[in-house]
Amino acid sequence: MSVREAVIHADLSCTVVQPIYLQPFPSWKLKKYVGRKAVVVEQNSTGQLEQLLREKNGITPVSSIRQFDGLPFDPVDLAEQLQKVSGK
Repeated sequence: MSVREAVIHADLSCTVVQPIYLQPFPSWKLKKYVGRKAVVVEQNSTGQLEQLLREKNGITPVSSIRQFDGLPFDPVDLAEQLQKVSGK
């Protein structure tokens, strides 16, 4: 929910995609996003979702925002990071 709140706070026009499960990876649902500008927001230090997007769908994110301290993203901080990435 933090990502949706951040997008609203940052006043960005984008699509938020949140896979519910990763095994099996829902490639059939994500193939419509191939070729679009993607930013991955994940709570993982190694970027596992980013790797799965590349390997399973050929989606290469332009940026990745990661937090791995066990706390949820703060929507206001995340909004600032998304604005930087989007150039807004």
